[in-house]
Amino acid sequence: MSKSSLKKELSVFSKDQLLELVLELYDSRKETKEYLEFFLNPNSKALYEKHRIALEKEMKRTKYSRSRARISKIKSLIKNFESFSPDIDYRFQLYRDVFQLFLYFERYYIFTDSFKNGITFLFEKYLTLAESNLQLDREIAEIQKIISIKDVGHEYIKNLYDSMIREYLNQSRSNLR
Repeated sequence: MSKSSLKKELSVFSKDQLLELVLELYDSRKETKEYLEFFLNPNSKALYEKHRIALEKEMKRTKYSRSRARISKIKSLIKNFESFSPDIDYRFQLYRDVFQLFLYFERYYIFTDSFKNGITFLFEKYLTLAESNLQLDREIAEIQKIISIKDVGHEYIKNLYDSMIREYLNQSRSNLR
């Protein structure tokens, strides 16, 4: 069913019928209950903490020194978090957590190429989000802080992050011309 079809169907409902439908959804679907509770009492920090714990748990999945973390699960966690429209600073922080956790764990575990490609995709998405919210300089400075942490991550990944920033800035400047 499309959004317009749903809108058409709901337009014939009375106020009481709509209220009953919302209450029914609240009782029957965990996701709806979670969304409505956030809608009524937005607490971006608590929502962020919940998703950060799930993110860290996913990143810690290993077997025989090989990471079993699923990039699809990480993307899903981010998408779910963003669906609540939390404060932008918490959105940035969750992305930075992904990159920092990857940097930390890649020192100890072997990640698949598809996982690394997924991290690259998320990094580009993060930079685009920062630019569209006029926070690119601030977020680049935050990433530089993460990169500069000693004894965390291999230089290869740190250099990858750094080169992606430079490449993004070059593309961004060339698009302005």
